[in-house]
Amino acid sequence: MINKQTGVVTAHSSLHPTTIGKDYDAAIQAGRPVQGYQVYPPTWRVHIERIRETRAEVDYRVRAESLTRPPQPSVDHELIVNKHTHRFYTETPATHVTFGEVAAWAQARSQNGAWPESGTFEF
Repeated sequence: MINKQTGVVTAHSSLHPTTIGKDYDAAIQAGRPVQGYQVYPPTWRVHIERIRETRAEVDYRVRAESLTRPPQPSVDHELIVNKHTHRFYTETPATHVTFGEVAAWAQARSQNGAWPESGTFEF
């Protein structure tokens, strides 16, 4: 859905489009948050830096800053990705950043067993 007043684009569940539209309009009219998640404009700028790598895992320092107003708290955590299963975990989980996005970004850029040293992206 695109909010014609703000330009914010949100993705929604696989309900019938008419149902999604009615729910969306009702939320906007009532001043409630809409169901779904924002896909544009991005809400986070993430920088990752590889801090350790073994044959089985790669560890990244994840620093994320909120692009929303008001901003969410910044993130500075370690993310560990299993190179074979692509499962990931963090010692200090943060609920406001989707570490799956971070792990997927790194995995998509891994080539011939080499994982990226660093990078910055927004989502």
